[in-house]
Amino acid sequence: MENWNRPETIALWLIIILILFTFLTISMVYIVKVYLKRIYTEREKAQKLKLEYKSALIHDSVVIQEKERERIAADLHDSLISKLNSVKYMMYSTDEISVIELSQKIDESIKLTRHISHDLCPPLIDESSLIEIIEELTLEFPVGTDTLFTYSGIEYNNITKDSKLQISRVAQEIFNNIQKHSGANVVSTHIHFGYRYFVLYITDNGIGYDTESISKGLGHKNIILRSEYLKAKTFFKSDKGVGSRYIILINSPADSLCINNVMTANSEQKLIHEEQNV
Repeated sequence: MENWNRPETIALWLIIILILFTFLTISMVYIVKVYLKRIYTEREKAQKLKLEYKSALIHDSVVIQEKERERIAADLHDSLISKLNSVKYMMYSTDEISVIELSQKIDESIKLTRHISHDLCPPLIDESSLIEIIEELTLEFPVGTDTLFTYSGIEYNNITKDSKLQISRVAQEIFNNIQKHSGANVVSTHIHFGYRYFVLYITDNGIGYDTESISKGLGHKNIILRSEYLKAKTFFKSDKGVGSRYIILINSPADSLCINNVMTANSEQKLIHEEQNV
């Protein structure tokens, strides 16, 4: 009988095969276990980062709200009350005052009250279109600023009041940043009602800014916070000396993808190309 046919040899090969099979099984189980542990760790890490990010957003939201309250309180106390006290003083003063001068003071108080009211909530937001709301915001730049406003596409017929409010707040915050920091004298605003996206596109010819430093500011955080609420994508691009541009992309409402929007495809592709270059 040949060696390989002997019972001892067959038993030895069976033992070797069994050992190899056991080793391979244990190795596979170990590899799968390590792989699953890594996936679990990565998911846990991602979840932790997500929770930390949400916590930071909530904190920023509270800080922003408090800053907004402080600003409105300051506007009321330092500006409006001051003007009304001035009117009261003029009325009871023994000095001769003109009706025109008194009327100017009252007009200034009314204008300031309207500005504070607009800050709290844009008027007639239910009745106004998003085009009208954004265009009105562009008119609030100081004299000497050349503001351009354009739009393309057909406005969606189912934009909620809340969405219009949040989009207007984003635009308002961007405009505030431009007024405070850019030194721009030309600001261009374009809104696009596209097949895939609603796009808010704002550019200025200001001094530009350091993207790292501005990302730490409350104004920037307010834009990000409201964009998160809208599930929007935000893109900021700035180079010192050549101005800045802001792009906000929001997915179009599904039931607004009507045939009329197809004619705006070229405009949309152009804006998406801009977004990709940011």
